[in-house]
Amino acid sequence: MQRAHVVVAFLLVVSGCNGLGGVTGDSQPAETLTPAPVPSAEPTPTRALDEGECVAPRPAAQVTTPTATADGRQTWAINGTIQGSELVERHERILPRYDYQLRAGTDRRVWSLRNHTTFAYESGGSEDATVTAYAVGGRLYELYNSSEGTTLVRGRYHESALRDSKYVASLTGEDWLEGVIGSYPYRVVGTKTWRGMDVHVLNTTVFTYTFVDRKYLLEIESTVYVDRRGVIRYVDHYERYTWDSSTLDDTDVVDTTFTVTDLDPDNVTRPSAFCELDPAAVGVVDRTHD
Repeated sequence: MQRAHVVVAFLLVVSGCNGLGGVTGDSQPAETLTPAPVPSAEPTPTRALDEGECVAPRPAAQVTTPTATADGRQTWAINGTIQGSELVERHERILPRYDYQLRAGTDRRVWSLRNHTTFAYESGGSEDATVTAYAVGGRLYELYNSSEGTTLVRGRYHESALRDSKYVASLTGEDWLEGVIGSYPYRVVGTKTWRGMDVHVLNTTVFTYTFVDRKYLLEIESTVYVDRRGVIRYVDHYERYTWDSSTLDDTDVVDTTFTVTDLDPDNVTRPSAFCELDPAAVGVVDRTHD
């Protein structure tokens, strides 16, 4: 059994495995950002920003409805035991058909309209590498902060091209979920009402001294809520390791949560980071093709 660690999931994202992350019902994007690699082979920034310039427009009022497909509406029955990776795969396929907001861990937040026609993404990782992304009105705005400085990349955007981009796994939380729950089998333990919706409750509990990644795994306690469509609505995941199975003095703990809630289309707002730039410290890259 491999150790599921949030940091590992993040490293997979920034190495090219597509990623963005967990939410509450807040309607305003926080100023916390997420690390991601600055695109390679980009042209040299062309100009500085004007003083007080907001470099992305406000989203227009939008009304969306779920995609009318049988797969999106039907009840997905879950019984017995199911692998975490299967839960993640179903979640990744169904979630984009709806307006939603998502929080993964403490550093990733997503607000997305159906099929990612408009989205805002903020994620924070290492102190010297963060990114905020915002797609609206057929344009994609990416703000990269690193020890090398701040770069704003602007280019065309259409949601049909998102599948092959680095963001698709991040917008649904697929990369985060796969790294945290994908390796474990979950057992259905019941159903409940959570935030006004019916959900399946799944759980995995492990107490062992198996040697994993140079550590002895002591404990895993993980609970997952899955709605009737197959969308993962909530994860509460706890792991505890120790370097020496004979003592508990040197332990490593992973304690994290994931949440997906419904979104009012009017609550997708422009991230404040795009209006809080220091013109003297920002390089601007305008992409001529996508």
